[in-house]
Amino acid sequence: YMGAVVSTQSTWEVLANMAAWTLHACALLALLSMCWASETTLWPVPSGMKPTAGATRQLAKNFTITGNLPASYSDLYQSILKALTVAPSGTTVWTIDVAVKNATAPLTPNTDYSYKVVFNGGSAITITAPTQFGGLYALDTVAQLFDNGGFALDAFDLSDAPEFPHRALMLDVATHFVPVASLKQVVDGLLYSKMNVLNMHFAWGPNYRLPSTRFPALPTSPSYSAQDITDLLSYAAQRGVLVVPQIAMPANASYFANANATFCDAHSSIDNTGNSSYAVTAVIKEVNALFN
Repeated sequence: YMGAVVSTQSTWEVLANMAAWTLHACALLALLSMCWASETTLWPVPSGMKPTAGATRQLAKNFTITGNLPASYSDLYQSILKALTVAPSGTTVWTIDVAVKNATAPLTPNTDYSYKVVFNGGSAITITAPTQFGGLYALDTVAQLFDNGGFALDAFDLSDAPEFPHRALMLDVATHFVPVASLKQVVDGLLYSKMNVLNMHFAWGPNYRLPSTRFPALPTSPSYSAQDITDLLSYAAQRGVLVVPQIAMPANASYFANANATFCDAHSSIDNTGNSSYAVTAVIKEVNALFN
């Protein structure tokens, strides 16, 4: 839950940047001792692995990603992997081959993120996955393997799949507005941590952060435009992350008074004795259309 009090946008951006790069450590205290060999640590810990200790393997500077994973996905890890490369030698890996069964699988709450990574010595790592999102998770694991100087293994057979289908982080952007650029950093952090849901609390108390065509006075400043939401949803989907909106109602909904003072009672709740029911329906329809 990222609802900490922040006084300025720049302060939040610092916090968001920290969140994006430190989500790997969310529960690391409980599992920090999980290592394959020497200094090779993976997070989250894979569900199954069969390692064979051996010479240190590193990634060659002129490595290639082959296979049928669309470039729009593999490119997300090109720069990360490039930063971990070394000059080619007899123990460097030259090829990462990704074979995906369905490279255009839809992103849903039931998306399959499982994958398998195999290294049998030589110069190639082989990845297989049922979807492009499993391929992404596999590339993240491979990047971790080459971090900190490579992995000291002659062979390994690794399989992994999330234990829970819903792996979420919540941001309270109603209380503390977060710029889209910072939200994208958070989405990157979710991908790197193999999390798949960003729950965003858009409305609470006097604040409503979404656009409204039906009630233009409803949003408070600052708020997100329809283009902001479309851009964020596209960015998140490319990284296997679902964005789930949340709006407080009928209580803690004094923001409805922005549209019409008669929509709320004296307790900041929606007044169900007046003509507010049509407004509630209209707002819910707008949100559904925006996030559909």
